[in-house]
Amino acid sequence: MVLKKTKQQIQTNKQAEFEHEMALQDRLDQREVIKGDIQKEIKAIEALSFNEDKDINANGVPDVFEYEKLASEMKKHNDEVKLKTVDQELENKKIESDAETKKYVADKQAQAARANKSKQ
Repeated sequence: MVLKKTKQQIQTNKQAEFEHEMALQDRLDQREVIKGDIQKEIKAIEALSFNEDKDINANGVPDVFEYEKLASEMKKHNDEVKLKTVDQELENKKIESDAETKKYVADKQAQAARANKSKQ
């Protein structure tokens, strides 16, 4: 019974820690997104107001819009990489947690075996 409570407490603590880390990372990510959006808006305004030739490569799409598309694709790629990294870290933590739990259970079983042996 003590083993189950301890195991649950370990899992609860790890889950709370993980959720806190994710919330903090989300706030930091949102700040970076906002900063990036502001910078893109500034650059778009500057590009449209000062440059007479809005389409340098003459493909019919203003360069500012091409830049936005590339920036969006780059952000999507970075998000995918970050998600894979977070998934890998989570998997590593799960493996560590499982190993710790198995070790804890084995230690408790060994203690119980020793206690039973000493009673005999």
